[in-house]
Amino acid sequence: MSDTIKKNKYKSFNFSEHPILTLGLICFCLALIFGTVPFSTTGIILLLCIAFIIIVVTFWQSKDDESFKITSIKAISYVSMLFIAYCIMAIQQKSGAFLFLFAVFLAIIYGIHCYINNVLDTRKIIIILFILAFALKLAYILYTTVHQRQHDVEKFDINARGHAAYILYIFNNWSLPDIDVRDYWQFYHPPLHHLLAAIWLKIQSIFGIATEASYEGLQYLTLFYSSVSMYLSYRIMQELKLRRMGLIIAFAIVAFHPTFIILAGSVNNDILSLTFMLGAILNTIVWYREQTLKNIMKIALCVGLGMFTKLSVWMVAPAIAIVFLIVLIKNRKNFKSLIGQMLAFGGVCIPLGLGWSIRNYLMHKVPFTYVPKLSVTNSQYIGYYSIFERLFDFNFSQFDSVYTQFVFYAGKYFEYNPTIALFKTAMFDEIINDTYYPEIKFSGVVLFWSGVVLALLGVIAMVYILINKRSMKPIFKVFFALLFVVILGSYYIFCFEFPFTCTQNVRYVVPLIVTGAMFIGLWLTKTLGKKTKSAKVFRIAVCAITVCFCISSAVTYTLIGI
Repeated sequence: MSDTIKKNKYKSFNFSEHPILTLGLICFCLALIFGTVPFSTTGIILLLCIAFIIIVVTFWQSKDDESFKITSIKAISYVSMLFIAYCIMAIQQKSGAFLFLFAVFLAIIYGIHCYINNVLDTRKIIIILFILAFALKLAYILYTTVHQRQHDVEKFDINARGHAAYILYIFNNWSLPDIDVRDYWQFYHPPLHHLLAAIWLKIQSIFGIATEASYEGLQYLTLFYSSVSMYLSYRIMQELKLRRMGLIIAFAIVAFHPTFIILAGSVNNDILSLTFMLGAILNTIVWYREQTLKNIMKIALCVGLGMFTKLSVWMVAPAIAIVFLIVLIKNRKNFKSLIGQMLAFGGVCIPLGLGWSIRNYLMHKVPFTYVPKLSVTNSQYIGYYSIFERLFDFNFSQFDSVYTQFVFYAGKYFEYNPTIALFKTAMFDEIINDTYYPEIKFSGVVLFWSGVVLALLGVIAMVYILINKRSMKPIFKVFFALLFVVILGSYYIFCFEFPFTCTQNVRYVVPLIVTGAMFIGLWLTKTLGKKTKSAKVFRIAVCAITVCFCISSAVTYTLIGI
C-alpha cells in the first residue's frame, strides 16, 4: 500500500511545508469531532472518517526507506491516540485539562525517545513545545464557554449586543450592518472577524452541529488564529537568526504565555487582528531581504485585512513606513521599481484598511476615530487619580494580590496604574483570580512574578540589542524601536483618554509580548559563544525563570479546568 501511494505521478503533499493549512485542517477536524454529542452516531462516523484520513496521510507521507510494518505501527499509534483522546473528552465533564495531561505524557515519551536515540535537536524541541502549547490552548477552550472570560461578547441573541450579536446579524442577514453602528454596541468594529465567524457557523450547521454547540465551535476558529500567531512568532525569530537556546527560550515564552491561551478562547476580534499584525511584521522583514512585489503585497494584505478586522492594526504602519523610506533612500537606483511596489501596496492596503470607516462616514457620518465612551459615573472610572499616581505609584500594597483588582470580579479596588495592570492582565486577564479559583493560589503567584521578571528582562534585552553595534541590522533596530514606542505609547494615551480599569488590558499591546521574547532570545543567542562565568550564570538564570514561567502557566491553566 505504501509503495503504491508513493509511485503515483503526483507529488506528495508535505504538511510540514504548509503549517498554516495543516493547523486549519487540525482545528477543522477537532471542531467536527467535539462539536457533536460524544458517542453519538454522527460523532463516531466523523471520528472514523478522520481516523481513515490519518491512516492514508501516514502512508502517503512515509519515507522511501520505511517498511510497511513500521508505517503501519505509526498509523495505528496515531489512530489509537485519537481514540484515547476522544474517550477522555467524552467521559470527563471538564476533560480539556485531562487531554492536556495526556499530551504531556506523550511529549515526555517522545522526548525521552529522541534523547536516547541522540536526535533531540532544536527543531524537535520546538515541535514538542508547539504541540504542548496547542494542547493547552485546546484544553482551555474545552472548559471555557463562549460566555466565560470574554471581552464585549455578551449573549448569542439577535436582541442582545456585543460581538455575539454582530456575528449573528451577519449570519441571519448575510449582509454587513447597514445601520448606524453607534446605535449598536461593538458594531463599530470592522467586520472581517465577524464575517468569518458567521461563515464558520454556517459550515458547522451543514455538518449537523447543533446551534449552541456551533457557538462554542467558534473557539476553534480563535484557536486556529492563536496557533497561527504562535507559528508566525517562530518565523519572526527564525528570520532574525535566533539559534539553539535563544530560539527555544523565546518560543517557549510565547507558546506558554497566558495571554495567547486566553485569546485562543476569546471570540471577539482581538486574536485575528494580532495574527495579521504578526504577519505584517514577518513579511516586512522578508520584504527587506527580498524586495519583490509579491512580498510587499503580503504586507499590504496583512495590514489591510488586519485593519478590516480591528482598526488598531494601524499601529504597525509607522514602523513599516520607516522601513519603506530607508530602503527607498538606500536604493535610489531602483527608485521607479520601489515606488511602483509602494503604490501597489497603497492600492491594496488603503481600501481594505479604511473602507469600513469610509462607508460608515458616508452613510451615517460616523467619525473615523469613533470609539464608544463609558460615562464618568461608571463605578470603574479612575480619572480622579492624578497623572503622577497613575504613572508612578508602585506602592507594594498593589501587589498584595497578584491578580487584577476589578471590583466587578471580587477585587478590592479598581486597578488604576496602567503599568501594573499590564503585568496582571498579561497573566490572568480581568476575571481569573484565587477567589474564583482557589486552587491556583500558589501557581498563580509563581506565574505572575516569573512573568514580571521576563517582561523586565525583555525591556532590558531590547535596550541592550538596540545599543549593541553588531546585534541586529540598523534598519531592524529602527523598525522594532518605533514599533515598541507606537504600541506602548498608544496604550498609555488610550488609558488616559478613556480612564477606566477595563481599558488597562494587555490585549491592546500583545505584539510587545512577542518582541520582548524575541529580544531575550537574541540576547541569549549573542551569549552562546561566550564561556565566561557571568555568561553561563546569565543563561542558566534565564532558562530557570522561563521554565518556572512555562510550568506555572501550564499548571495554572490546567487547574482552572479541573
